[in-house]
Amino acid sequence: MNRAFVPDEIGGRFWTISAVRLIFICVLTGAFSSNLFGQFTLNFDDHYPPQGFETYYSVVMNPENFPQPEPGAGVVWDFSMLEMGSQIWYRQLPVSAGSAPNAHPGSEWLEWSEHNYDGYIQENYLSLGPNGVSFEGHFSSNLLFDYSEPRLYNAFPMNFGDVITDTWACTVQAGGGQPYNRVGEATFEYDGYGTLILPNMTLENAVRVIKTTEYVDDLDGTTLTYNEITIDWYAEGYDHFVASWSRIEGGFLFFPMTRVLYLRDEQDVVPELSLSISRDIFSPCDGECVQFTGITDLSEIEEAQEVTWHWFFEGANLESFVGMVPPPICYDSAGVFSVALVLTVNGVPFTEILEDEITVIEGCGPIANFDYTPIVCLGQCYDFTNTSSNAVQHFWTFEGAATPISEDFSPTDICYLDQTGIFNVTLTVANANGSSTSITQQVTVVNPPNINAGPDQTIIQGTTTTLSAIAGNGTGNFIWQPFEDVTCFSCPATTTYPLNETTTFIVFYEQSGGCQTSDTLTVFVEESFAFGVPNSFSPNGDGVNDILFVRGSNITRMNFVVYNRYGEEMFSTTDQSSGWDGTKNGRELNAGVFGYYLEVFQVDGTRHEVKGDLTLVR
Repeated sequence: MNRAFVPDEIGGRFWTISAVRLIFICVLTGAFSSNLFGQFTLNFDDHYPPQGFETYYSVVMNPENFPQPEPGAGVVWDFSMLEMGSQIWYRQLPVSAGSAPNAHPGSEWLEWSEHNYDGYIQENYLSLGPNGVSFEGHFSSNLLFDYSEPRLYNAFPMNFGDVITDTWACTVQAGGGQPYNRVGEATFEYDGYGTLILPNMTLENAVRVIKTTEYVDDLDGTTLTYNEITIDWYAEGYDHFVASWSRIEGGFLFFPMTRVLYLRDEQDVVPELSLSISRDIFSPCDGECVQFTGITDLSEIEEAQEVTWHWFFEGANLESFVGMVPPPICYDSAGVFSVALVLTVNGVPFTEILEDEITVIEGCGPIANFDYTPIVCLGQCYDFTNTSSNAVQHFWTFEGAATPISEDFSPTDICYLDQTGIFNVTLTVANANGSSTSITQQVTVVNPPNINAGPDQTIIQGTTTTLSAIAGNGTGNFIWQPFEDVTCFSCPATTTYPLNETTTFIVFYEQSGGCQTSDTLTVFVEESFAFGVPNSFSPNGDGVNDILFVRGSNITRMNFVVYNRYGEEMFSTTDQSSGWDGTKNGRELNAGVFGYYLEVFQVDGTRHEVKGDLTLVR
């Protein structure tokens, strides 16, 4: 079994394991209203993000010496030792904004998230029921959850001390592998309230909800079990959770994994940035230098606490540079090279890579070249593809063509209509400095080939015939159609399968240069009224002539009887598709001579009566 493994959308915040990395994907819950004594009711209207809402969190993976937070009343939960983690961005959107809205028709809205530390994007399709918000499905670039029994995501309403249990089932497809089944049970418990100290703020009167979940996977008969604990904290004045602690173990996991989320400071939020690399020379000569600039909206990052520009220049004298604007980058050797820029803002990286972007040309002169069809057919038109480099002007001449000159970059529909022969095609190119060079290549114009499929033929219904075509020098490619009615559709000569109706065949012929021609012939099929009984058969189980059938076509009804030399009936039938296997009442008969009587009625209304002998051979 070879598949990427996806433990689950842990507590609504997804964890994905592959052979090379762990991807941890987080999904929102909601929060808040208040009353006395640090306790308030969690409900959907007041404690779930509305459509269009955006939130940003920091995620810290496997923090050192960070224990599972304690439950209870009047507790202090201290997260202050955590550093600012990677940014995660959540949006609440209409279902139609998703990549796969039709896959989850029971969903009512979409929760979209982007994990900036690795560019991972996920979509959660949600619905609202009597017990709270439930998963209908999950979609991302490499996994899909389809819930046959929706999974409770946030339990509403809840008060201190409430416990709610939910069971669910789904199908999981990960990394394009074989789907497998998953079931689970989760318990939600509103089990604590007190003071929550985060790295960037302290929240009084926070409440805690713990969710314990067991996942059971059935992977082609192999059962894997995972256990997870997720704790979410809510505070007054917020309609979304403000912090979360999760831990999972079991299954393929060799060690437990812990993840902590907390609400990011507004000044630490990094908006989505679009990078663009510009340069003053696209195709430098060897020894020439290029000035690169990274274009983005600098106003979006001017308030950021940490901004790092890191450039990478393949094939250049200076391979990397840290700074917003690099010095001129020089290339000593010809080749095709890539350029990359990584802009890191408050720990969030944004990357722009231009693959094979810089073409360094040897000798600084223009290079003329083009792709074309060397052998062309008289009366047809062709395209020419310009593959020149370091050139800004292009001039073509076409000897023997209807269009003798062109200044198009890659001319199309150049037609050879008047004469056969060998003709020159010349492309002259020049660079911005006025240097020019030319290349001349030749095309050979030939007449279209002749093809003869032979005269029309007439055969008896249910028989075959041979089709034979003669074309050109015979070294090109033949194609017969309809190809399903012949034994070899790519041979110059072929045999038809038994034909029951008149059929017109087309044979195509293509020789070098793409010159094509075709011819047709019709095989007329005459109805056959012949019928009869074979004079012998051998029911020995070798698959050849084991069953005795009445032969013939256009038989509407019949009566066939086989009897031995004493006149006793051995076999009879009125069905032409039913034959005699040489037995009587299941007993094999000895070899010998038997008599038969056959009466047939044909489609033209005639009746025929035949008697004769046949031999059973063992």
